[in-house]
Formats: sequence, structure tokens, C-alpha cells
Amino acid sequence: MSNPANKAPTHEHAALAGRGGTLALRRWENPANSPLLFVHATGMCASVYKQFLTPLAEDYDITAPDMRGHGRTSLPADPSTLRNWHIYAEDLEQYLLSLPQPKDGWRLMGHSMGAATSLLVAARGKVRVTRLVLIEPVIIPDWTRWIAMSPLQPVLRKMFPIAKQAAQRRATWPDRTTALETYGRKGFFRRWAPGVLEDYLEDGLQTQEDEMRLSCAPAWESATFAAQGQNVWSAFDTVQGSATQVHVFIAEHESTVMAQARDRLAARGINTTFLPDSSHLVPMEKPDRLATLVAKQLA
Repeated sequence: MSNPANKAPTHEHAALAGRGGTLALRRWENPANSPLLFVHATGMCASVYKQFLTPLAEDYDITAPDMRGHGRTSLPADPSTLRNWHIYAEDLEQYLLSLPQPKDGWRLMGHSMGAATSLLVAARGKVRVTRLVLIEPVIIPDWTRWIAMSPLQPVLRKMFPIAKQAAQRRATWPDRTTALETYGRKGFFRRWAPGVLEDYLEDGLQTQEDEMRLSCAPAWESATFAAQGQNVWSAFDTVQGSATQVHVFIAEHESTVMAQARDRLAARGINTTFLPDSSHLVPMEKPDRLATLVAKQLA
């Protein structure tokens, strides 16, 4: 794997018939090589992963969409309707099925929500997925999924600290510079590699009238955190019954793959890599190192 520093991604949009809008895409075009689709985490967008994905662009034809309610994508995002992440999987599935299908199947990779969504796409079985690389997939306890599937689902938005925090997030700034300075003072972003915050704000903010506004509305981000009705373990079982090769990357700190989930992955024989001295946001903190490790699992 080389590091093509001058390999800048381009912007594209793909219309999804019957879904009310377009899917925004970051593209590292390399059509002679195998296609790779990467899916971002909740509240993020494809641009924040530029430093992580660019080193892979010499070996793969990379597409990184902004999911519904995120980045530059224009698909409708009504928080009151969100109960699980299947709508994200359906968006991706429709997009992938609109493309020429690669002879060796698709390589899907995602981070956090994007990892779980990639798994759901593979489990649906309509898209042939041969490699599935999951970076810190969100794997919740069973009781959380049961609540998410019940009429009590709105309670999760009040119970989950991360959902509560997202709902209260500041959404507007007078200009991009003020937003960058504000975020730069927060401890949450201080561990990010230099330049990654700027990459995030490139598509994570959008101009609206005379101010800058978060592309992912706080209400939608909060609803996504609480929309845990998907059955990740059922998806793992389905994918294991196919020819898909699965690899899970697990961070040492603040991981969404907790001890019990690690035991269940091991019991299923799913290959994992432990990432010492890293957190759930490892693609932002150590993009180059992670790209080197991920490349071995994509080959």
C-alpha cells in the first residue's frame, strides 16, 4: 500500500429512485482496481475520513457516501420515523445494485454505525459481499434492542447519554472559522490527527442563509443513536453462512464492542484485531496506522 498524497477525492451525487433525494459521494476513482465502499459513523460524514481512506486509494476504487441526514446527502431525514438502521442499509443496497457488479464481489467497510450498516447490507443478501471490514461496530446489549423495538423506544433518547448530548448539540455558527475554533477547544477533538477536524467541517457544515449549520441536525443524530432496533447478531449469523470474510477491529478505550460482545464474536469464530492505545474514534486519531492494518484485511 502506497500513500498517494495527491489523490484528492471528488464529489458526486447518485439519485435513489423512490427515496426522495440523492446520495452524496466522495470518490477516490481508480476504476482499474476492485471497488471498496466505506460507510461513516453517526453524526459524521465521508470527508472526515479523507486521511484514513487516501492511503488505500492506490489499491482500490473507493466510494464513501454521506448517509441519509448527514453531509451533503439530500434524502429526507425525519427523526420521528427512525427506529433502526435498516433505512441506511436500504439506501446503500439500492445504490450498490444500481452499479455494475464486480466479478469478485463488493468490499464493504464501515466505522461505528457505518460498520453495523455494512453488516446489515451484507446480511440482506441482495448484494454479493466478499470482504466485510468492521471498525468498532456498534453492538448493543439485547435489552436495548428490545426497548428499541417496543413502544418505549422514545425513552432511549432520554436514557442514552450520547443521544441526550447529541440532541443538545449546538447547530449553528456565524462562520466556519468560529466553528473550527469552538470545536478545537473541546477535548473530544484534541486526540484527532492534525487536519482531520478541518476535513470533518468541510462537509459537516453547510451554509444556510447567513450562517453555518451542522449538516447532520442534532435531532437526527440523537434519533440515530437511539434507533437500535436492528439485530446485529442475527446479521452476523446470516453473513457467516455465506462466503463473506468478516474482520472486526476493536479499540482499547471507549469501545462499542464490549467484553460480552467480544466473547460472542470469539464463540462464532469471527476474526478480530485489538487496537491498543486507541479509542472508538481511531480512524480520526490514527488514520495512517489504521489504514495499514485495514489494507491487510481487504486484500
